[in-house]
Amino acid sequence: MSPANSFVSDVTADNFEEIVLQAPPDTVVLVDFWAPWCAPCRQLGPVLENIAVSYKGSVRVAKVNVDENPDLSEAFGIQGIPAVKIFRDGELISQFTGAAPEAEIRRLLSRFVSPAADEGVELGRAYLRAGNYDKARQCFLKILESDPANTAARLELARVALRQNDLEAAREQAGAVEPGTSDYEEAQKILHRVEFLTECQGFGDKNDLLRQVQADEDNLDARYRLALCLAAGEEYPQALEELIRVLQKNKNYQDGAAKNAMLKIFTLVGSRSPLANEYREKLSWILF
Repeated sequence: MSPANSFVSDVTADNFEEIVLQAPPDTVVLVDFWAPWCAPCRQLGPVLENIAVSYKGSVRVAKVNVDENPDLSEAFGIQGIPAVKIFRDGELISQFTGAAPEAEIRRLLSRFVSPAADEGVELGRAYLRAGNYDKARQCFLKILESDPANTAARLELARVALRQNDLEAAREQAGAVEPGTSDYEEAQKILHRVEFLTECQGFGDKNDLLRQVQADEDNLDARYRLALCLAAGEEYPQALEELIRVLQKNKNYQDGAAKNAMLKIFTLVGSRSPLANEYREKLSWILF
């Protein structure tokens, strides 16, 4: 495992003092004792690295391969890995063992280091990734109480609502992100997903729509509705294929509704992604 960013260093007995004990004042150093064969170590490593990136230098990671550095492991009494020793100003200030959850590590660090401007958002994202939607929601709401213009927190609050199937709340939060902001494009993606989910809810069971299409390949209404429900379930290749089949039969279906649905899916999958490029070409052949 090699360092993934400038805030992560491989450490040995030769450079331990320089990187850990002589780190810049007030810098917190997470000394990660790990080994390549250790699955929990491979799980924890990227979490520590992402945390270091979010703190933008005030937190750093020093990785000690225990197989290659037995003297350091013995000096710190390492008996199980992963083991993380936390240093500041050359002093050991805390420690933990095992692949601790990201949110737990961030809470621990908040005792020792002033958070970066967006650290509250990162903590909320950690809760969201862990599936703790209530705590994530509380975290983002707290940020917005003091900083209503924080579009990153608003966007994440919309994602929480989407995970909880609160489509109205997701629409409200994503719709409040104004054009010109750095999060506007992501907000539009959430709005597209909300639209697909809302429409699909009114169409009934997806499997029933599939049976209708199989019974009558020319049933464009059923095929179009099936495509929207596939998109709602993030089954984008299948959704695009169904929409193409609709357009092959009627390129002006519902005054451009099928074409517009394809354009929204292009945004969701990445406008220049291989999937979007493939179906954009197919769409061009049909329309032009």
